[in-house]
Amino acid sequence: MTFSVDFDIIYLIEFLIQRTGITYMTELTNKDHEDIMELDKRMSTHEVMCEERWRTCFSRLDDIGSDISRLETIAIGACGTIIVGSVSVILSIFLMSS
Repeated sequence: MTFSVDFDIIYLIEFLIQRTGITYMTELTNKDHEDIMELDKRMSTHEVMCEERWRTCFSRLDDIGSDISRLETIAIGACGTIIVGSVSVILSIFLMSS
């Protein structure tokens, strides 16, 4: 009697699996493996793209650093010129009035 009950339960489970579209564990494992392989491909592609983007960003930052140092040199030269010109105008006015 217990054998037939166990068999009926197994038959019921098989029937429900077929009706609901639930797959067996091996099919799930294969699908999971395919999904994992797809994700691995996508992740590898993403890593390569991000590495290239970071290289480009660091290269641009190095270029920006050299441009900023050039602008600093120009600004220091311009400020020096303004200071020397202002001092010479003030001295000229002071010497003309005396």
